[in-house]
Amino acid sequence: MNSEEKESKEKSGTLTENIKSHLHLDKYEELLDKIQYDDAFNYLVEYRYLYLLLLAVVVLGVPLLSTYWQGQPLLGAESYYHLSQAQEINWKNYYYYPLNLAQEIIPSWTLSFIPFILAFFSVTMGLKLAKRLEFSDHFIFLYLSLLIISPIFILTYITLSTYSYFISLMLVGLWLLTSPAKSLRYLSLLPLILATSLDLFSSLFLLLTLLVCYYYSPEKDKEEHRSMMKLILIIIAVTALSHYLFFDTPLSLGPFHNYNLLSDLVSDLGGLSGISLFTLLLTIGGLIYTWKEKSYYLLYLFILLAIPLYLYHPQYLFLLTISLLPFSSSGFIRMFERRWNLESIKKFTTLLVILGLLFSTLTYLNRVTDQGPTPNDIEALTWLKENLPEEKLVFSVPENSEYIRYFAQKEPTSSFRNSHEQAETVQSILNSSYTSTTFPLLDKNNISIIYFSPQMKQTLPLDQGLILVLKNEKFKMVHSSGDAEVWMYKQSWPEESN
Repeated sequence: MNSEEKESKEKSGTLTENIKSHLHLDKYEELLDKIQYDDAFNYLVEYRYLYLLLLAVVVLGVPLLSTYWQGQPLLGAESYYHLSQAQEINWKNYYYYPLNLAQEIIPSWTLSFIPFILAFFSVTMGLKLAKRLEFSDHFIFLYLSLLIISPIFILTYITLSTYSYFISLMLVGLWLLTSPAKSLRYLSLLPLILATSLDLFSSLFLLLTLLVCYYYSPEKDKEEHRSMMKLILIIIAVTALSHYLFFDTPLSLGPFHNYNLLSDLVSDLGGLSGISLFTLLLTIGGLIYTWKEKSYYLLYLFILLAIPLYLYHPQYLFLLTISLLPFSSSGFIRMFERRWNLESIKKFTTLLVILGLLFSTLTYLNRVTDQGPTPNDIEALTWLKENLPEEKLVFSVPENSEYIRYFAQKEPTSSFRNSHEQAETVQSILNSSYTSTTFPLLDKNNISIIYFSPQMKQTLPLDQGLILVLKNEKFKMVHSSGDAEVWMYKQSWPEESN
């Protein structure tokens, strides 16, 4: 060994000792040495069906049981948007017929189990499809594990969401499409056509997924298979365009809450959904690691589509997440398999990442049930439907619009789909502290009912704006349930008030 190699080895040893001393690994080295990550990981991968489904039961069961014990119904404004649509079934929204039927034949409290069942179905079909496409068992286990513990997955599968329906249809369609039986391949058109009924941008994502599945298909070089895929792609593209042109399918659904691009992307910043900061770090590592690997080039197309969609409309975070997680999984595998100068540092880092991912999930589970509606909301809005049937419009904040449509069966004056002018009018009414401004706005917009939810009482200032104006004699609270209140403006008051 020459002098330079000897000096380099001594420096490396000194650096290693400094790292161990700085992290106090000497105290934990014996414990870390006992952790056999390879054996544990291989065991989990071998029984991946069992452990992935068990993981889904835990992360979805916790919020569902919590809402059940608190007497809450389905969570989220999007759930009640879909329930309202299903109550008004017609030829243009034929795809809501199963949900319409479900509302007719099963108790309302059991509707929360629909997304739970779809989650089990999606995980199972994802495993079956990955096996058929010959994906690595270790890769698919990591991919689905990171997906299941992501806040956006939890939110999607504890509510009646667009993407729980879309992903289920897409997976069963792809599974049929990759079947050895020719008859089943053409049968895949049924779920794939239904998947195009939601919105146009999701249909574009579906078409890209079909192209990727064709690329990875073992039969892609067969002439018959190429002809069939071309036919199916044409049919799906034409169907998606037809839904948009003739069935009033929107470019995108929503929004259903106030979005913030950064906090909605990173769940640790307190957004309604998102992905873990540690997942993002793994994604960056995976992107660096796979940059020169040709097998990943096609997957970059998903990111090139999903990022602009998310920037246009954060409702597409779920599509962005499933596009990023292949790289997160690759980043984790790279970190796990590469050789480290100090094995205990590798084990410590791996353990830190795992604990960070779990901590993000646990903190999200602790707050996901804070979204509405509350039992007080439901009671007050149901009273409104039963006791003031002649009134048509209800003023409230946009967050309450879908609850008003479903429970009170009235039209809200504000929603997230309002025009810019309407949104400005709503803010003017909420912020005005003077009757000379508020009264003309209420009269002009034919507003006679104002609904205050518990959340509004917490967020709106008590000494200014609409709450201050309510002290005027032209307003009267006609019903309350806890902190949920129904007020009337310039009307003949009911004889009895609660």
